[in-house]
Amino acid sequence: MCRRIERLIRGKAPQSVADAANGGHAGDWLDPGVLAEHFSALGPGRTARILEAFEENTEQMLAALAESGAGGDALADPAHRLAGSAAALGLPRLRALAGDLERAGRTRARELDTLSALMPDTIAASRRRLAACWASLCDETSA
Repeated sequence: MCRRIERLIRGKAPQSVADAANGGHAGDWLDPGVLAEHFSALGPGRTARILEAFEENTEQMLAALAESGAGGDALADPAHRLAGSAAALGLPRLRALAGDLERAGRTRARELDTLSALMPDTIAASRRRLAACWASLCDETSA
């Protein structure tokens, strides 16, 4: 199960996205203690379901972004779900961007296009970090 979830997350995070281009310290991207706490308290099976829900929310967000002219609730609703998933998994940068995108979608703010453009790379970078953290937790429990 550990490897399946790692492949699910990592497999959708293209390596061509440069983490350095997105800047910030590792803690800006992922608080590994959040995932570790879920893993410890809920076990790997239930934590895997949380990660699967996160993947579903990221796919819905990317699909909404791909729709030409998507705006308003078409972006705000999936952004809201993604912000919640990101917060639950300790991904502060993704949570903040999703929250900003949600607000911009609801108010049709000028920065909607800029925020939308940042989302795919931010999702990819978050997925890579999350997959690495998940793999580390799995390795610790199997050692």
